[in-house]
Amino acid sequence: MELFDQKVLWDAMTEDELLAHVLEMADTFFWKHYHVFEQRAYAKRSSKGFPDLVLARDNHLIFVELKDQEGKLTDDQEQWLRLLWQIGFDGLSSPHVGLWRPEEWYTGIVEEVLNRSSTTWIETELDKLILGNSYPGNPANES
Repeated sequence: MELFDQKVLWDAMTEDELLAHVLEMADTFFWKHYHVFEQRAYAKRSSKGFPDLVLARDNHLIFVELKDQEGKLTDDQEQWLRLLWQIGFDGLSSPHVGLWRPEEWYTGIVEEVLNRSSTTWIETELDKLILGNSYPGNPANES
């Protein structure tokens, strides 16, 4: 598929459609999941900026913020993702903390994360945001 065709697909998918796809795949791979309440409507129920989805299976935990292809993280969302990512990076049970967009759906990253049986490093937009160029696996950091 041409890059132009891919971008048309990515841009056409809404956040709600992405959520529906992710939840269906999570069920397929036997993940328990919790979708955080719409925060504008339920501001008193959910902490501002907390990730959209929490998924758990076996000894794996995933926190994911979902955005359409052009959606921007709020400051509160970025702070939550950084905090959760740092907890995993500091050596606890290494939760996967991600920012998923239609691009991650169509390129198979979502399926790779949900279908894995062990924790593996998958470079994401969030990793680059948090770590800049120092994220693990960056070819520029290899000697």
